[in-house]
Amino acid sequence: GVVLCHGLGASHDQYLPLAKELHQAGFVVLMLDCRGQGDSAGGVVTYGLRERTDVLAGVKFLRELSSVDDAKVCVVGHDIGAQAALEAAGLDSTVAAVVADGLWPRFEERARDIFAQPLGKVPTQWLAPLYTTAFEIALGERWQFWEPETVVRSIHRQPVLFISQPGSQYAPLSEVVHLAAESGGKHEVIVADRKTAAEVDDGIRQFLVDSTGWRGTSAKGVEEIQRLLKNRVK
Repeated sequence: GVVLCHGLGASHDQYLPLAKELHQAGFVVLMLDCRGQGDSAGGVVTYGLRERTDVLAGVKFLRELSSVDDAKVCVVGHDIGAQAALEAAGLDSTVAAVVADGLWPRFEERARDIFAQPLGKVPTQWLAPLYTTAFEIALGERWQFWEPETVVRSIHRQPVLFISQPGSQYAPLSEVVHLAAESGGKHEVIVADRKTAAEVDDGIRQFLVDSTGWRGTSAKGVEEIQRLLKNRVK
């Protein structure tokens, strides 16, 4: 099974091509709309901190399906979804594998970027530390505790695939490579600007297949899934 967690301002539609490829490979795929985004009502975006509970709820949901091997549930996320996926794996060591796609820079740097542009002629950079402090107070947790470097150090055994995305809104390749080295288990890095979107999706699929030892659904397994689906329709 695979839980897919979209990025900021997106919805589950972001991962439709990947979902199709994983489904064809025999994975049961759950696409989330995180709190306050997509079709999910309410909730405040928290840059992955509370979204991690959405990912963990998705993992729990898949594990309760009789058609899913509960020891082989993986998580995939993009930007804040990547952060949420890493945090979920850090909290649940039985998550089989993690894909962190396009991680953001450090939270403090992200806050500086948000307020880098002046509001008319009024400078706003001075608001960055206030924003960071207000965010910490609202969530009751220091930002250092949800920095990617802190989080990956809590992942001791699961394999992690890091996808470095181009653009200043994402962590630079050097930082992604450093994060990969900090993770305790097997790790790989894909540089997205050197591949097509289809090639990246294929890399994710192959990584999850290798990490879970999955070799596709048997004919008997397909019949069982079809039977379950028919019973649900009835």
